[in-house]
Amino acid sequence: MDNSTQTLVIFLSVTLAVFLVLSIVLVSYLISIAMQVRRIIDSAERTVTTVEEVASSIQKTVAPAVASQFMLNQFKRLVDIFGEKKQTKNKDEQERGK
Repeated sequence: MDNSTQTLVIFLSVTLAVFLVLSIVLVSYLISIAMQVRRIIDSAERTVTTVEEVASSIQKTVAPAVASQFMLNQFKRLVDIFGEKKQTKNKDEQERGK
């Protein structure tokens, strides 16, 4: 082999060695990033599960409260309506009596 061929072989060997080292480093960084992403996803899933549980609990608590508030408002409305009718009836009886 002549001198230029040996130089070219050495140059290509060094270049391949550098790319091999760079690819190993890159793969190790990608693995660490993938592990961090997995941790973030697990944390997000736990958070979503907790929020769903809280929302379910609130829904179970609020629904009866809203229903009872509605019923109370309807009861008060009926009491007001019957109270007005009774007052009107009493006024009419008083006017007839005079």
